[in-house]
Amino acid sequence: MAPIVDLDPGLVSKYDLPRSDKQDYLFAKGMAQGMTGYEMAVKLRKQRLFAEVFARLPKGVEATVVEVGLGTFPNASYYFDGEVKSGPSSLDLVGVDPNDAMESYATANLAKARTSGSKLDANLRIVHGVAEALPLPSKSADAVICTLTLCSVVDPERAVAEVRRVLKPGAPFMFIEHVLSEDDPDLAQLQLRFNAMQIAMADGCHLDRKTLDVIEKAGFSSVSAERFSLPGFGLISSQVAGIAVA
Repeated sequence: MAPIVDLDPGLVSKYDLPRSDKQDYLFAKGMAQGMTGYEMAVKLRKQRLFAEVFARLPKGVEATVVEVGLGTFPNASYYFDGEVKSGPSSLDLVGVDPNDAMESYATANLAKARTSGSKLDANLRIVHGVAEALPLPSKSADAVICTLTLCSVVDPERAVAEVRRVLKPGAPFMFIEHVLSEDDPDLAQLQLRFNAMQIAMADGCHLDRKTLDVIEKAGFSSVSAERFSLPGFGLISSQVAGIAVA
């Protein structure tokens, strides 16, 4: 298992901002109950991306996979989606999230995913933390997963730099994020108009982020990504997905 390390108190105070227990509870409940449609819409894309991640994991040994912004762990099922052939012998999953109310939903989703019949052994450790200060040593992760997280971090550039720091050389960073539309001016205008309201109501979620630009400028050895639209998802319909390699 990758060790969990103590962080510089200065980084913690800068990025792990004070939170409301009540708002955290309500937001976690909302994410657990209100994202079914979105998860169905991106299911095939997630299956493909997770297959690419697993193909890059070390064979026959334990692999450490870090989920930044674990949330309710909607990705749990993809770790047990069929038999993983010639893959790792086991998974050390480290879920990092600043909202402690997510943990009960995350563990429930993991328990549900384990019933799929896959024989892959996976242990989940949930750690309170933020993307800008990941509690892991440099070059300790065999993969990092980040879905619908970089929209709400305080400092996207710092967060992506941290992802790159903790990845081993050649390890993959998988991401799916909603972004500011670049091909629909009317949608982009709406996103900018409602951005402040979204930030206030959705735990810091921004509608105006250019996340792919941030990832492409972060110094990864390669970035393979696509822009796509999810009809019917309004202000978050403009999305990017892909894999960057450290």
